Parts: sequence; C-alpha cells; structure tokens
Amino acid sequence: MRHTILLAWAATCALSPLAGQDSAAQQDVVLLTNGQRLRGVMATDIDQQPGTTAIRTAEGLLRVRSELIAYVEERYATRLAKINDSDARALTDLAYWCHAKGMDPEALDLLERALALRAPPIEARGLYADLIDLSGDSARALDLLIAYRAAGGTDPRLLMRLKELEDALAAFKREQNAPQVRPKAPAVADGLEARGWDNESNQWSNPVTAKNVTIEGDSGTNQVIEVTFTAGDKDKAAIKRALRGLTVGDNSELSLYLFNRTDKPVRIAVALKTGNWVYFESMPVQVPVQDPGKTAWQEVRFDLKAASWKSETSKWENTAAVNDLSDLKELQLLIYNGKGQSGSVLVDAMDFTKPGPL
Repeated sequence: MRHTILLAWAATCALSPLAGQDSAAQQDVVLLTNGQRLRGVMATDIDQQPGTTAIRTAEGLLRVRSELIAYVEERYATRLAKINDSDARALTDLAYWCHAKGMDPEALDLLERALALRAPPIEARGLYADLIDLSGDSARALDLLIAYRAAGGTDPRLLMRLKELEDALAAFKREQNAPQVRPKAPAVADGLEARGWDNESNQWSNPVTAKNVTIEGDSGTNQVIEVTFTAGDKDKAAIKRALRGLTVGDNSELSLYLFNRTDKPVRIAVALKTGNWVYFESMPVQVPVQDPGKTAWQEVRFDLKAASWKSETSKWENTAAVNDLSDLKELQLLIYNGKGQSGSVLVDAMDFTKPGPL
C-alpha cells in the first residue's frame, strides 16, 4: 500500500531533470599562458619529446612547449583512471565534479560504487539522494534523504528538501483519506464494501478501478468503495472480492446502497460464483441520476433465491436459481457501461440480509 501511495504522490512533486552533460568534460582542456584553450585528449601513448606536451585535437596532433602551458583540466576518463576503486572519498569527489559538468549518469555510477564500500562519506549519501530526486524519482529520494538524515547528514539544503517531501507526502495522504463532506453515508458499520475488492480481468471487463475512501455519515465516518469505470470494448466493467465459502443462511438478499456520480442512469448487476466456481448473474437494475430533491443514495436489493439469475446451465437466460448458497466463493459488482459511459459510483452498506421491503 505504501508503495502505491508513494508512486501516486511522487508524480505530483517531481523536480525537472538536469540539463545534458558538458561535452568539454569528455576532453582534456589545456589552458595556455596567453589565455588560449586547447581541447582534445592528452596523447600519453606516444613518444614524448623533451620540453613538450602532446595533445590530440580535432585538427590533429599538436605538440606544445611545456612552459606555455598554465594548467591542464583533465577529462573524466583521465581522472577516473587515477582513482583507486576502494577509495570512497575519491569516488565521491569525482562524482561531484561530474555533477558540476552535467554528467549525472557517471556521477550516479561513481556514488553507487562509493556507497557499496565500507563507511562511505556522508556526502556520498547526500549527493546520491539529490541526484535521484533531480531524476524525478521523488519517492525513492524521500527514503534516501531519510537515511541521509539518520546517518548524521546536516546539509541545510538537503534537509529542507526532505521536509518538503515529507510535508508533501503527508498532505497527499490526508487528501486521499480525508472524509468527504458529501455524500453522507447511509451507514456507519462497514460491510462487504469495506475491503478486499479487486478488478476483474481485462479479458472480461472494461477498465475499472476500486478503492476504499472514508466519507462522513450522520453518526460518524465509515469506509465506502469508490468504483471508477471507463468506456471500452466490453459491455460492462466488473470488480470482485473473495467470499471463501461463505454461507448466507436465512440472509437471502444482497443489499447495498449506491450513489450515482455520473450524469446518466447507471445499470448495475451482481454476480456470484458458488460451489465449484459456477457463475450466476442477476438481472441488471437501473440507478437513476442523482435527484437534488431526494436522497443521493439509492438502496438496491438482489433476491438470491429468485429464479431470475442467468448462468451457463440456463443458456444465459434469466431463469436460473443460484445453487450452493451455502458455499459462496466470489462476489462481483457489474456496471453495464458499454462503449459510451465513463464515471464513478460509491457503494456502501453492502451485505447479505434477510428479505424486507425497500
């Protein structure tokens, strides 16, 4: 669950990636005493003439008198070749240089090597977290920055970014779980809608998601299920939950309350798998558009013992009774949205009950 929340939240607070690498970092730069710069690769693989330095440039091989050279800024490959792979500090220092040159992939590689060593410098942890954050992976950066702080990291900029991410995640969680002012739930006690729902396979269902949300009722708050569906190439969208051999006994009706949040009537049905996973589907019920002058929630009931269900044995006519009501394996909620309807509904107070008037 935390992983899912982090993925959704991270998309809301990712930073923009850095610009591309500095092409000069792939070359040695020779600064001459007259201010001129020569870019190329130091030619250390050829015979060196006394008092000169050889450099391969785009124009060819140049030999420069050594006294005319004020400074040589070495390229990445040259610097890397001088580092001992077991020197975490040197790897970290080169990673900082790479980052300054826009070479973040190389910097990340160096930092991963440094962090794999014993007792890496705290700066390696900080820069690594920073680069992961800049790459757009805020969820991972949050974990890395928490570890950086726990290890004694004190960089004010990184700790400020950590607080931003922690505050953003906390706000995101509050928004996801905050009670909604409307609609008020008809029940406080949680029923079958409270947990355990999953999407039906795309082979049988239009795109659909189901998640539990907390809403406010007259006597408190409770969990309802929010079902969001998208038009597709199937006739319905379906969600399901396991019942694990449940027995209904005298509770021969399935009752639920539904809040239609679309601007069109919604046709819903339920399906049961019983015994040897035999499929039975009810007749659909149409739930009207919300009427501002009436209650938003509509109670819907399905008679489990009526001979109005369809299955393979009834040749998919609504003439069958549900078998094996003492061994319910799975419950499905079906929304007949076809190719033209997208939207969402809320479901509350779903349970097996004794027959009674609507």
